[in-house]
Amino acid sequence: MAVKKHSITIANDIFLEEITHFIALGKSVSINIKGNSMNPFLLDGEKILLKPIKDFKLSIGLIILAKYNNKMVLHRLIKFNKDTIWLAGDGNIKQIEQINLANAIAVAQIVYRNNTELLLINKWSRWKGYGWFLIRPFRRIYNKIIKIYSNKRIYEIKK
Repeated sequence: MAVKKHSITIANDIFLEEITHFIALGKSVSINIKGNSMNPFLLDGEKILLKPIKDFKLSIGLIILAKYNNKMVLHRLIKFNKDTIWLAGDGNIKQIEQINLANAIAVAQIVYRNNTELLLINKWSRWKGYGWFLIRPFRRIYNKIIKIYSNKRIYEIKK
C-alpha cells in the first residue's frame, strides 16, 4: 500500500521564525524554495539544506539566508566586510540588499534536484553564481531586446 504524503502551508513569518530557532540551536534544516529570485540556479519548489552560518567562513558566491527589512531573503553573497554583507538574487537585475552580518542566519549547502544532491558551497558553484551576477548589465540589455522582440511579435500577430 502506497503511503500518501500530505503537505500543509504555514504563514511565512511563523515558518521562518521556527527555522531560525532550529538553526540557532546549530541544527541543519531542509526547506522548499518559494519564489524565482534565485533563478536560474535555484528554482521554485526545489529543496535546499540550510546550515548555520557560524559553520562557514564567508566566501563570495555563497547563498545566504538573512533577515532583511523584516523579511527573510535567500540570496547570493556578492560582497562583505567585518560587519556587513551584500546579497543579490540571481534572478534580479538591479536589487542588492545591504545587511548587517548579525542578520545572516544560514548558508544553503545543498540543493536536491532530480533525485541528486548538488553542492552549492564548492568553488565552481560559488564562482558560477558570482559570474552570473557580474554579467548583470549584459543580462539587462538581453532582457530589453527580448522584450522589444516579444512586443513586436505580439503586434505582428494582432495585425
